[in-house]
Amino acid sequence: MRISAKNLERKVRLRHSAHSPALATYETYSLGGEKLFQLETYNTGVMDAAGQSVCKIQFDRTTAEKLVTILKQEFGI
Repeated sequence: MRISAKNLERKVRLRHSAHSPALATYETYSLGGEKLFQLETYNTGVMDAAGQSVCKIQFDRTTAEKLVTILKQEFGI
C-alpha cells in the first residue's frame, strides 16, 4: 500500500491500546526514477504464519517529509 501525503490525516480515537512489538524491515529503491521507502512488518505469533509479511507501506519523498514533520511535532524532537 502506498501512502500519499495529501491523504495522510490525523484521526482522533477515544480508545487506545498498545500492540506487541513486531519484526519490521525497511528498504529503499528507485522505481521509474522515483525513490521509495518501504516499511514491511511480519507475523510473530504462533497462530499466524510466523515470519510471513503482513503489511508493506511505501512512502515517496513528499510523504516521507510530511511524516517526519508530524513525528517531530508529536514527539517534540
